[in-house]
Amino acid sequence: MKKFLILAVLGLIAFSFLAYGESKVKEESTGLTFDKAIKFSTDSGAPEMICSGTGVRKKVIIKVYGAAIYIEPVEAKKVLGKYILKQMPEDMEDYIEELYDNNQFWGDFIGGEFHKIILMRFARDVGFESIMGAYKDAFKAYLKDNSEETKKAMATFLGFFNEEIKEGQDMTLRFSPDGTIFVDYAGKARGSIKNANIAKALLTNWFGNDPISDDIKEGAIKYLYDILK
Repeated sequence: MKKFLILAVLGLIAFSFLAYGESKVKEESTGLTFDKAIKFSTDSGAPEMICSGTGVRKKVIIKVYGAAIYIEPVEAKKVLGKYILKQMPEDMEDYIEELYDNNQFWGDFIGGEFHKIILMRFARDVGFESIMGAYKDAFKAYLKDNSEETKKAMATFLGFFNEEIKEGQDMTLRFSPDGTIFVDYAGKARGSIKNANIAKALLTNWFGNDPISDDIKEGAIKYLYDILK
């Protein structure tokens, strides 16, 4: 089991969206704040991750969690740089909307070989049965591989979620380029699985054509231009 720990990065990050040296971003709907830059620590190194945006997950009208999406800029630029305009867009909202509607972009985002983190900070208590149910729905919709290896990995992944998550606690999924998913849940590092098909299914659940939250999908690219320009 690999060690997984989220650490706040100290110091100022020199990107234009980090105005006045502030080190936080705010998810407006929930009011929750996230670090603009984080590091994770594993036995294979600790690349810096930058927040590309935030959003909210709602169940009907109930706010379940605020989410912050993080990417590794250097490797992400190799994959997504072709979508970044040479000059700053005159209308950033239009630019983001065009990216949102670009299926090729999202295919590259989901499948691109760069580290990604989805950090969910919960705005209410949620039982583990509901969490497992949400992931089972994602696998039913997007996981096409029925091999025994994938079934075993899926069972291991679902087994990480075995207790209620409380308001204010975090759930963190880190996706590495080799298909490994590291899970940090309710203040504990739960473990990891390595399965590219499961990783793709989970990412498609957030960033595919029918995302569980349009707000998170659109919010995930709010700062992308500033990070990759």
